[in-house]
This record gives sequence, C-alpha cells and structure tokens, in this order.
Amino acid sequence: MTPQTWLARFREDSNGMSPHDQADALWPQLRREAFVRDWLRACVIDMAQDTVPLPPGYSDPTVRSLVLFDDGDVHLSLAMFDAQAWSAARSDQDTLEFADGWTRLWFVRADRVEAQRICRTDTPQAGVRRDPPRQVRPGQEFLLDNASEILRFIAIGGACIFLRLLVRNPMQRHAVEHDAASGAIVRIRQAQAHEGRLQMTLSLLRSLGRADAIDTIADKLQGWPPDLRWHGVREALALDSRRGFAILEAMSREDPDPMLRTLARETRDRLLQAHPQLGEIA
Repeated sequence: MTPQTWLARFREDSNGMSPHDQADALWPQLRREAFVRDWLRACVIDMAQDTVPLPPGYSDPTVRSLVLFDDGDVHLSLAMFDAQAWSAARSDQDTLEFADGWTRLWFVRADRVEAQRICRTDTPQAGVRRDPPRQVRPGQEFLLDNASEILRFIAIGGACIFLRLLVRNPMQRHAVEHDAASGAIVRIRQAQAHEGRLQMTLSLLRSLGRADAIDTIADKLQGWPPDLRWHGVREALALDSRRGFAILEAMSREDPDPMLRTLARETRDRLLQAHPQLGEIA
C-alpha cells in the first residue's frame, strides 16, 4: 500500500474523529524517513501518467510545500526551504506572527540549520521571550502552540526539508503580529481567513447598497463568531435602518454571548433615543 493510499483510507476511517485525535493517529505513521521516501517514490511513478494529478502545493520566494493531506481541520505538508532565497530575504523578516492552531514539525534534512523558539508573554512591556538559538538536526521534532509559540529560523546553510502537521483552531479569533526587534505588538488581525473575506463581503454589500443581503445576514448570523455577528448587525443597520434594527433587537435578547447582548442593548437604547420611530418595529 502506498502512503497516498494509506492517507486516503485514513481520511475515510477518521471521519468523525476530532482534529487532535486525527493528528495523534497520523503523526506516529508520518515521522519516519521511509514514509516520506515512499510517498515521493509514488509521486515519481504518478508523474509518468498524464491522467494522474500531482499533489497540490504552495510556494513563496523562500519556501515550497506539497500537500499530503488536508481535510479542512488537519493539514499535512512536506516543505522545503530555498536556502539561498531565504538568506536574501532574511533582512525583510521584521515581524513575528502568532496565528491559530497547533503545529508539529519533523525534520527530514537539516544542513546547518539553526532555529529559535519565540514565545508571547503576558507582559505587554516584554512582548516576547526568546529561547537560545539551537542547532536543528534530522529526526528532530517540535510541537508548537501557534497562538503563543513560533519557531524562527536563524540560519539555513543547505537543505532544509520537514514535515508540517497543522491542526487548525476554529475557536481562535485573532492572530497577533509583533515587531521582531522590539517585541511590541504591531497588528492584530482575524485568525480565520474566510471570516476576514466574509467581513469584507458584508462591507462591500453595504457600500453597494445591496439591501437584499439583509435576509441572508439574519439567517446566517447565529453561525458566525461574536465579532463577525456584531459586524453583520452594523452593516445591516447601515443598509436598512428598520430591518437592521429588528436584527439588533433580537441580538439584545437572544445572542448567546452576554457581552454582545449588552452591547446590542446599549446600541438599541442610543438609537431609540435618537430615532424614536424605530421603536415601532420593536
């Protein structure tokens, strides 16, 4: 059985498992040089057959990866740094990003590779804590809580190839970027890219005056995280004050987040004070 076949079977057999349980079941099978070698050998065989698609992958100027497994919650890839491109771009690494989920790394090759674990602290003045740099060796693995830990590469002198298993955390709302030199926070953004796209879509609909989107907002609102629910209500109010006010009124009574209920009540009261006619639909 090829690794590709094994992963396809695992996808079927793990249906219903939690992402963490999936990762725990996958990892012991993956972190073996034989697994990577056999997976690549099967890829080479597939390359000779025009009808068989190659695995998807990602690429930027410094690192490239091939995807072995991705079911939305768990993402497994084989990644490789371009040492020369990494060295040229190193001076541009001016931020440290703490994102969502958990990452496991296992190094297949590590030629003159040095890395440093950096952790966020609870003290705003300190920003981050840096462990001493350490030499990375083949067979070494790291487990990172992405919200508070990153592995930053200090030197890459040759081949650097590693397996990367990411377990996403859908409950994490924000990713934080720190200045690499000072450790100060420079940016806080939404951790989930699809939520950012949805937020932008709602804003575009409001800008274009698409009031027909309000029914969709009302229908989908409860499935969104709190910050996106609040954004949706604000855009609904801007699109149609009366229909948006009805959504706000419902939020003030029924939203599962107590802080959001309070915010909705305070906003409702201010709007009623400024526009008493809105009370006719409450």
